Amino acid sequence: MQSAPGSSAPPLLHRAFITTVFAGSLIALILALPLGAAGYITEAFAGSSLIFLVTWRRRADWMAAAAIAVLLGGIYALSRAAVTPWTGWEIAFPASLYGVAALLVLVYRATGMPPAESRKTLEILGNTALIPGLCLVSIVAVWLDMRFTPRTWDWSLYTFDHSFGVEPSFFLGRIYWQHSTLRFLAGLFYSSLPVNMCLICAIWLRRRRLGAPDARLAFVIMGVLGFLLYQLCPAAGPLYLTGRAFPYHELPVSGTLQNIVISGAPRNAMPSLHIASCLLIVYNSWRHSLLLRIYTLVCLVLTAFATLGTGEHYLVDLIVAVPLSVAVQLVCSKRMVPAAALLALVAAWLLALRTGAALQPDEPWHMWSAVAATLVASAIPALRPDFVRIQPDLPAPAVLSPGA
Repeated sequence: MQSAPGSSAPPLLHRAFITTVFAGSLIALILALPLGAAGYITEAFAGSSLIFLVTWRRRADWMAAAAIAVLLGGIYALSRAAVTPWTGWEIAFPASLYGVAALLVLVYRATGMPPAESRKTLEILGNTALIPGLCLVSIVAVWLDMRFTPRTWDWSLYTFDHSFGVEPSFFLGRIYWQHSTLRFLAGLFYSSLPVNMCLICAIWLRRRRLGAPDARLAFVIMGVLGFLLYQLCPAAGPLYLTGRAFPYHELPVSGTLQNIVISGAPRNAMPSLHIASCLLIVYNSWRHSLLLRIYTLVCLVLTAFATLGTGEHYLVDLIVAVPLSVAVQLVCSKRMVPAAALLALVAAWLLALRTGAALQPDEPWHMWSAVAATLVASAIPALRPDFVRIQPDLPAPAVLSPGA
């Protein structure tokens, strides 16, 4: 890039200082997490490398990031930081080091440019860091939530699922643990959610002029709303409610379930943000290639299977995630009235489950009707043509600044 007339690049000392401080902070972060054992964050940094490659077209910097990633890997190995492999770790971990290195390259470039050019690079830096930053904030939020939310309403969600005639999570849990290949595939797609979020963001950044809703904004709204909704009906999942009984020994529905205290487990079951985010990925893939649509649908199905099979979620968590995902997409499509209606429906579900008003074991058809009505109410706005694009008479979505 050439400097604009009358502009000047920052002094070399300033550039070296900022880059050194940022590099030290990144190294401290990957060692403190630690990156080799932090699956969710590691996948997020791995996904950020996609955004870097799509939005920063200097091949020399691609190579520089690769060299820095090798150096970071060496530092990580010498530090003897923890390594806990998970499904897909062999690809995710080196890719995450590349994502971290990409951030360092962008900072180095931004600090050496005149202000006008630097702002453009900082925008790319913000896009590259968005999903890792969102995941870091979410982990801190969930950690705080465990400290300030001692009680959960797992018993209510367990009782609701029981009305289906079989505990769905227990049924699928047995399949999950009895079929290693299926378990591997489900685990792979379940853990790769941040990568797929970055993939959709990268596609949107390349094709933002087509009028599609801002995918980045959708994931930010989903994260904020999810944390707020967790407070209405805190729950951890059947695995934490039943312990070693899962998935082979269903507990009978009784008053004793209400007395079970769950400690040390995240209260992030209701609603399922994993499924809600996967649904957002499906929505935002729908205007693109058939192959991408098939891929995102496979991700959704296998992630749903994993959320139930691992005992991290109840089926009702996934049901409530549907109107939540549609509401977020509607907000990003500038359709506020139906979005508000669906968010009210989500809140009603959470309050009904928390108070027990949704539990009618003697009248299961009431519960089935409520589920069907919820899915139909979610499908009606989602089937409109403008669901996956901004209406023509409205301005294109504003670009998020790095500090947004």
